[in-house]
Amino acid sequence: MNPTVAIIIADDLKFNRFAIRRQLDTIQLPIYEASNGRQVLELLQVVSEKNIILCLDIEMPIMDGLVLMQRIYDNPADKQIKVIITSSNDYYTYQDQLQQHDILGFIDKPVEKSVLLGYIENALSKFPHPS
Repeated sequence: MNPTVAIIIADDLKFNRFAIRRQLDTIQLPIYEASNGRQVLELLQVVSEKNIILCLDIEMPIMDGLVLMQRIYDNPADKQIKVIITSSNDYYTYQDQLQQHDILGFIDKPVEKSVLLGYIENALSKFPHPS
């Protein structure tokens, strides 16, 4: 696996973070967790990996996923971030807002392992490979 890539799971419910982490049991990448958008921004400041796959819930307290995506795209850091939305609501609820952002995919909860791993593989293929 690419040592410059990490995954951040952002969901306000610990059970959902646990369920997604469990789906990633075969992935040999560092996995970080956050319960709101503000924590994601803090993680982005301290993690050493330059390429981030962000599994992002939309509805979270303090800073929701939509606000977080806007902050990320308005203030690009020195990291490449690929976003996979995980939500209990359907895509059409957020279609207008999501079309403004470059997301890799939208997964309905409960998250299916094969769908999640497919998006993870897609994200990995978009990052530069280390020499």
